[in-house]
Amino acid sequence: MALNSFLGDRAVIRAMLENRKAEYLASPFQRWLLEKYGHIILRILGWPLNIQARQRAMIILDYFNRSEEKILDAGCSFGVHSYELAKKTGAQVIGIDIDQDSLKLGNQIKEILQIENVSFIHGDILNNEFADGEFDAVLMTQVIEHIEDEDRLVKEVNRVLKNGSIFILSTDYTDVVEDYMNPKLAAAIKSDKEVPSDLFVGGGHWRNGYNEERLTTLLERNGFHILNISYIRESTIMLLGEMLFPLTYPLSLLLTRFSRKRVEIIIKAKKRN
Repeated sequence: MALNSFLGDRAVIRAMLENRKAEYLASPFQRWLLEKYGHIILRILGWPLNIQARQRAMIILDYFNRSEEKILDAGCSFGVHSYELAKKTGAQVIGIDIDQDSLKLGNQIKEILQIENVSFIHGDILNNEFADGEFDAVLMTQVIEHIEDEDRLVKEVNRVLKNGSIFILSTDYTDVVEDYMNPKLAAAIKSDKEVPSDLFVGGGHWRNGYNEERLTTLLERNGFHILNISYIRESTIMLLGEMLFPLTYPLSLLLTRFSRKRVEIIIKAKKRN
């Protein structure tokens, strides 16, 4: 079965297209295609249909031990990783996000598909009510670059994890890290309309990404030991877009082996006892 192929449900696709973000994140043609044939496309190809996001998801799934009982998906959006984790591991997956629109969609999908071991919380990972050592694993994808106080964030992840448990983190890769004085909006907008100010909550980047030295140093000084580091590498085939995904995705797995340009870093770390 393809990744997240169960999202190929007509009611799920309708909910995705009716979400406020849809017209800003997808072109009119992409929305038409999903409305017309999405139930077939997602059943066969799964989700996401973006090469980089799919590579990230596959690495993340391989990083889990399948022994976790309770997983926190911090900055979960609408749960694109939460559902597949719940399915693959059987764990109770809790997603937390500050974006109400994304969580609304996540809860709609949960209700449609009747997924019992996923739940969503509206909240800030920096100010949460989780108990010390509550989770067996924490997943955080494309979040840390949105947080100004990176040390505080990692310390909070350490607090909610059990001793010896894992933290899986992905973020944009850059050779030279640049910290911004103010957050820069980084959402992929595909609309000529003016974007509502409340639509992409927390959508700004406080830095342009991380290299392995900055990220490993940050994790190690806040109580983690690095277990694995993976990279997603750029290939020109990534630029061909989602519509050619059946062809471009398998080719990208081959071609990125020969690419030296890293576009994303994914780390699996263990909380020290």
